[in-house]
Amino acid sequence: MRPFARTFIRLLTAPGCEDRGMQRGVAAALAMSVLVSACALIVAPPPPPGTHAVVAEVNNRALRPVELSVRLPTAGGTGTLLAGAVQPATAPPGPSSTTVTFYLPLDGHWAIDISGYGQIDAENAGLFAVDGCSFGIELDRDGGWGFRGC
Repeated sequence: MRPFARTFIRLLTAPGCEDRGMQRGVAAALAMSVLVSACALIVAPPPPPGTHAVVAEVNNRALRPVELSVRLPTAGGTGTLLAGAVQPATAPPGPSSTTVTFYLPLDGHWAIDISGYGQIDAENAGLFAVDGCSFGIELDRDGGWGFRGC
């Protein structure tokens, strides 16, 4: 057993510390502090290289969550997903509003996929060419949707 653990156990079981409620409270506080410290170590993945950040407000009125992704075009295919390019990658069921960061390739060859709704192609959106741009995506309950630019 580690010295810290032995000392902690001795303190909890020391004479004059017979109050089991106090022991449980101290143990619970210690466990919570360890858990909070561990959660602080969880960070978002780094953005993909060769991208710039574009922030969007996703307003989801649908009663289901919506998955968001960035695809790189492939000849004759559906495209390759760009891992880590959307943070967070899911908008919760509506009515909800979520701030999402898209990391879009600087070369201008990309598409934003909105599951169950459609795509925003780079060629339709010259507005994403600069850092600091922000835009909005509106998702309706009936399947309609749209986006507005910077």
